[in-house]
Amino acid sequence: MCYRTKLDVHNMTYFNLKTKEGFCYVFDESNADLSSQMFGFLHPNHFSRYLDANPDVSNAVIWSDGCGYQNKCVTIANSLLQLVVEKKVPIEQKFLTPGHTQIECDAMHSLIERRTKCDIFTPMEYMLAMEIARETPYAYKVTEV
Repeated sequence: MCYRTKLDVHNMTYFNLKTKEGFCYVFDESNADLSSQMFGFLHPNHFSRYLDANPDVSNAVIWSDGCGYQNKCVTIANSLLQLVVEKKVPIEQKFLTPGHTQIECDAMHSLIERRTKCDIFTPMEYMLAMEIARETPYAYKVTEV
């Protein structure tokens, strides 16, 4: 007897409006879950890397959708506040109006979905498909969490 099940692979995306760079942080259900603690780790980790690489940045604006456990919770607010204190760079988080939630990350997801129409058997294959989903101006930067 043989059983075949799908492994849930999750992708947290960030898009830099200034540089047009897309970032994907990929994890599967065996490594992490979709909890506010996971996103409380991803948000400051991503923005800390960006601020370290770009010391001339004097402030940051984050546009987020209205997803509660990803963006609108005390865990996320506290993790971003800690980053503000550490880096001494103000971060303003703005939320889209319900019903008007089209953001650049949605375009990223669309390109990735088109690239992943074929059979994918491992999370690594999924990550490779994400990297080549967009070629210009830059390929997406994919990081395994």
